[in-house]
Amino acid sequence: MMIGLYLCLNLAVLWIVARASAANGLRLALMLLLAGFVVGSANSLIEALFFHVLRARDLVAAALPAAIVFAVLAPIAALIAGRWRRGAAASDVTDAAQSMALASSCFGGAEFF
Repeated sequence: MMIGLYLCLNLAVLWIVARASAANGLRLALMLLLAGFVVGSANSLIEALFFHVLRARDLVAAALPAAIVFAVLAPIAALIAGRWRRGAAASDVTDAAQSMALASSCFGGAEFF
């Protein structure tokens, strides 16, 4: 259940950032990947290296799963936000539907993970 909640909460945060961003498409997905990885993992991993909790080669093994997770979640967040296509701006009609779908999948579906 904790892994499912972790994934849903990260997806929700990336979706919020994608909705607020002026970028779209692959550029937005790469920005979300970078922001999610740096904020979610890289900062802690740098501290672990600095304080000698992890060695440099262990750092790569610890960073790889987070990079994979954010590489999958970033394009999904851009797609759910309606900003995958170039020049796409989310319409007011789909705002409520997308918000409800994301909330129900994250909070209602988290119990199935």
